Amino acid sequence: MDNLFNTEFDNREELFQQYRLFVDSAEKISDRRSHLNTFFIALHSLFVSGLSFFQSDIKAYIIPICIFGCVLAFLWWYMLCNYRSLNKAKFQIIHEIEKHLPVNLYQTEWALYKKSKHWYNPNRYFSFSRLEMALPVLLIAIYVCLIIITRYNYV
Repeated sequence: MDNLFNTEFDNREELFQQYRLFVDSAEKISDRRSHLNTFFIALHSLFVSGLSFFQSDIKAYIIPICIFGCVLAFLWWYMLCNYRSLNKAKFQIIHEIEKHLPVNLYQTEWALYKKSKHWYNPNRYFSFSRLEMALPVLLIAIYVCLIIITRYNYV
C-alpha cells in the first residue's frame, strides 16, 4: 500500500479525522450487510410460507418457486461475498493508517480474536462472514432437494 499516503504529513489530527471517517464507512458496510441478511431472511420466510397457498396444486408450482428461491439465495450469497471483500479491503486500509497513529486498536483486536480459543474447535478460527454465507448455500441445497424430490415424485 505504497500509494495510500499522498504526501508526508505533519498533522496527526487530520489523519485521525480521515481514520474516523473510514472506520465509520466500514461500520456502515457492516450495517448494510446486516440489513441485507434481515431482508433476505424475511423474503425467504415469506416465500416459503407462501407455498402454503398452493396446497392443492403444490406440484405444479414448487419447481418454479424453488428455482426462483435458488436465484434469490444465490444473489444473497453473491452480495455477501461483495460486502465481505469490501470490508476486508477497508480494514486493510484501516490497519495501514493505524501504523501512523499512537495505537493499533483494530489490528490488535483482530490478532487477539484470531488467537482466542473457541469451544467448538480451539485450533481453528472461523469468521462470522463465512458463517453468514452458509445460510444462502443451505437454502440453495434445500431448494434443490425439493426440486429433486418433486421431479422424481418422492412426495
